[in-house]
Amino acid sequence: QTLLNQFCPIEKEERKDGRTELYKQIIQDAIDNNEIHPLNLPISKTKLNISINRLPNKAMGRDKVHNEMITKLDKENRCTLLELLNISFSSGYLPPEWKNAIVVPIPKPNKPPNLPDSYRPISLTSCLCKVLERIINNRLKWYAEKNRLLPKFQTGFRNGCTTTDNLIRLESAINNGFNENKSTTAVFLDIEKAYHYTTEE
Repeated sequence: QTLLNQFCPIEKEERKDGRTELYKQIIQDAIDNNEIHPLNLPISKTKLNISINRLPNKAMGRDKVHNEMITKLDKENRCTLLELLNISFSSGYLPPEWKNAIVVPIPKPNKPPNLPDSYRPISLTSCLCKVLERIINNRLKWYAEKNRLLPKFQTGFRNGCTTTDNLIRLESAINNGFNENKSTTAVFLDIEKAYHYTTEE
């Protein structure tokens, strides 16, 4: 119960500025009014096979479908899966089991085990849903890169970039400061539960 109270408030918290509903409406308008948009195209066999072939050997979710089962699907059953994913994608409907997760508390290193914030929740979700998520995620990343929607200093979760890139930029700024006999100021922020609490801006 203690861990439940630690993990649940984050998911129950709602944004007060209404932007979430605004974004949902923008996305829905794009779906309704622009059926031939590249982001709305049906999933192809090629993209499905790429997603399946890159599945890691990780734990399954509540639907009991393991990644190994998906990777061993024959051609006929892959076509059935493709049809299922396209129906889900085009209709915006996810099976209820895909929305549920098995939450496993993982202890953080060098933290006292008697404190609830010493644990990190890991959610085991549906492997079938992950196949769909991977395809859509790759499509969104392609679109964002193609249209230069991401700031140039964002290096995390981008192909061809690493967080080392920003360290090199920082080192370069420090060296320039030394060479020009100027002070260089750096601010490092470690925001608690940053993923959950920071806004889209």
